[in-house]
Amino acid sequence: MNIVQRISCIFGKHHRNRHSVWHDGTSFRGVCKGCRVQMVRDFHGWHVLGAEDQAAEKPAA
Repeated sequence: MNIVQRISCIFGKHHRNRHSVWHDGTSFRGVCKGCRVQMVRDFHGWHVLGAEDQAAEKPAA
C-alpha cells in the first residue's frame, strides 16, 4: 500500500495500480493503489465499483 495514496483515498481520489489491471471479457478492471478497492474503466476513465458490480475477480495467474 502506498501511504501517500491512502491519504488521497480518504478524500475520494482513487488511482488504479497499473500492475493489477486485467480484462474480464467486457471491461478492464483493477484495484486502487492505496486502499485496494476494485475499479473499472469506462469511456470517462477509472471509477470505483459499487457493491453490486464487484462480482468479477482477477483470475489466478
